[in-house]
This record gives sequence, C-alpha cells and structure tokens, in this order.
Amino acid sequence: MHAASHGTARFHLPLRARGAAEVAASKRQSSRVRVADRELSYSWVIYDLARQGKDDAAAAFLQAMAADDIKPNSFAYQAVLNGYAKHLNKWQKAVGVFGEMQRSAIKPTAMHYAAVMDSCGKAGEAKRAERWFGAMKKNFVDPNTVCYNVIINAHARQGDPAGASKWFQRMRQAKLIDIVAYNSLLHSLRQCGTLGTMTQPSMVQEAEKLFRELRPEKLLEDLAPTAVTLDLLASIVGDARRDQLCEELDVDVEEASRLDQERHRSVRPLM
Repeated sequence: MHAASHGTARFHLPLRARGAAEVAASKRQSSRVRVADRELSYSWVIYDLARQGKDDAAAAFLQAMAADDIKPNSFAYQAVLNGYAKHLNKWQKAVGVFGEMQRSAIKPTAMHYAAVMDSCGKAGEAKRAERWFGAMKKNFVDPNTVCYNVIINAHARQGDPAGASKWFQRMRQAKLIDIVAYNSLLHSLRQCGTLGTMTQPSMVQEAEKLFRELRPEKLLEDLAPTAVTLDLLASIVGDARRDQLCEELDVDVEEASRLDQERHRSVRPLM
C-alpha cells in the first residue's frame, strides 16, 4: 500500500506540473495571438495608407507600431517603400526607411531593394540606383526581374538608351529577360524623341530592330508582344508602320491585347 501510495504520488506530481505548464503555455499563446492580431491590423493600415499615396502617414504608423511594442514586419516596410517609390522626389525617405528596417534586423529581400532603386530612378538618380543594385549583390541578395527593370527604366526616363541597353544585356545574361524589359527599351527610345537626344530615323531603326527580336516563333509566351509593346512601337514608328511590321512578323494584335489584360500588372514599363 505504501508502495502504491508512493507510486501514485509520483504519478500525480507530474500531472499537476504539466497542468500548470499548459496553463502558462495557453497564456503565452493567447498573448502571441493578441500581438499577432495587432501586428496584422497595423500592417494593413500601413498598406492601405501607402496604397492611397499617404506614404508619410504610413511611415508614421511604422513608428507607432514600434512604440506599441510590436516589431514592424517585412510586409509593412515593403508597403512604405513601395509608397515612396511612386513619387519623383522621395528617394531619401525610402533610403531612411530601408535603414530602419536593417537596424531592426529584418533581412531585406530583392523587392525591398527594388523599391529603393525605383525611388532613386524616378528622381533621376540612375547611378545611385545602380549602386543600390551593387549593394544588393554584395549582401548576397539575388536580383529578380523587377530589380533589373527598375534600373532599365531609370535610364529610360533620362532618355539614355545606351544605359538602358547595357542593363538589358545584363538581364539577358542572367536569363531573366521579360517583355517588361523590351517595353522599357522602347520607352527609352521614345524618351529620346521627347528629349531630342536621338534623331527620328535612328529611333525608328532601333525600335524596329528591337521589335523584330520578338518574332513569335522565337519566343516563349511570356515574351510575346503585348498591347503596351504595340502602343510604344506606334509612338515611335507611327501606326501605319506598326501595322505593317505586325503583318510582316505575324504578330496577332488581338492576342497582344489579351496578354496585356492578363498581365497588366507586369507588362507596363515602370514610368
């Protein structure tokens, strides 16, 4: 009997200890859920403000989030960076937010870097955007198609087809080329006309050469011309010549429009 009592005591003590541990774990889990709910709420408010163009307000909510003992997450930082990237003169604020993110021990992704590079590009700071690309590679973050395209567009906005073409070739070497890159190069040629940095015959020649690379039988579907491609081409060579080229190269205009509708978020150059 004594042995049985001793055995029972040894059996019930762990049960009581386990019960206390489960209560403590439940409390911790409940606390984590409350923190997660607040984190999610902050993140969506930040995203919505940035989407509306209220990027400074979104950045202020990042500070409020930290003051509320909730560490801002990667999604929240991305939203603010994307908001700043929509403007022409906020690259310094984007760089500041990126620095805050690094100091909070959140590892930047290629898309975080892309937003900073795009902010620089929109401010006419193509060389600065290139330096950020170099910093990304130095920090062992692999660039994606967006990263290359924002650099191409940075040069395109400045009417610098040579710079845009250089990065287009680097993108090709990385086997990341897409229709956005082709559209961006066409955009750079059109900008040359706007800025008067290239003669009309030279622009037409380069645009036609670029478009001929998009022969349907040579490319995968994700490189097929879209409506944006055709609009950019027409803005350089004219509607009649664009139609002649489409007929000559067997480019389906209706199919181009369909592709544009399906991929409208990715095919437009980042103007």
